[in-house]
Formats: sequence, C-alpha cells, structure tokens
Amino acid sequence: SSHLGSSHCDSSHRISNFRPKPVSFLHPPPISMAEFVALAGAIAENAEAFEAFWSEHAFASDLPIKLDEEKYGCAKDDAVAFLSVQEGFEVFIRPVSEEALPAVRMAMSGEALHSWILCSTMGEELSNGGAALGHNTCRQSLGKWMLEQING
Repeated sequence: SSHLGSSHCDSSHRISNFRPKPVSFLHPPPISMAEFVALAGAIAENAEAFEAFWSEHAFASDLPIKLDEEKYGCAKDDAVAFLSVQEGFEVFIRPVSEEALPAVRMAMSGEALHSWILCSTMGEELSNGGAALGHNTCRQSLGKWMLEQING
C-alpha cells in the first residue's frame, strides 16, 4: 500500500507546524543593573561626542525648501546671515539682518526641537542647534538654495 496520499506524509501539515527557534542575538540575555548603570553613564559622559558625530555624519534628507522673509522681516538681498531650520518635512531659509542677528542667535540657542544652522551670506557656519540628526539636512538645503540664487 502506498503512503503518498495519507495524512501522515502530507508535507503541508509539517510546514504549517514549523516554528523556528529564536536566534540568540535577537534575544540577548538581560543585563544586570550594574551593567545598565555603567552603560547609561558612558552614554551620558559621551553625549557631546555623539551629538557632534551625528551633526557631521548623519544623512541629509532632500526636503522642500521655502524662503521665509517674513519671520525676521528681512529680504534675502539685505541679509548678513541665513537661518536654515527644519520644521517637520520642510526646510525654511530665513534671511537675518545685521540688527536682528543677536536676537536671532539668542532665540535659536534655546531651540531644542527643530534642527537649525545659522550661516553668514558667504556660507560660513556661525552656529547650529536643535536636533543634531537634521544639521546636514539644513546644510544641504541652504547650499542648494544658495546655488539656485547664483544660477538663477
């Protein structure tokens, strides 16, 4: 008698009951409280280094760029600096006049949520802040916008 049609040889039954065993690196053993405290301490001690690394090396996103001359009441041709700030999924280029520059620096120094960079009209980065992961997006957007101004 042939077993080809019998249920105990049915391969679909064996496959449906297959459950892979968890891979160990996906389920690491729990760490002790001492190890957790040591890890947290190392992260805290190196927070500035992490932030500097991400500010310099994070990938830039190609987001829509909008000129915002209203925020600081300065036209692009009258600016001594440009603030490039990522808000959500847009980057705003905000011209800054010489008179407004100290106030803008002060206001932006407290900005922690949005990524931003402040550059002179010659492209020299004066300061940056907010989320370090977005600094390169702000840099790329400002550079792209400045090239558009030159190339028309």
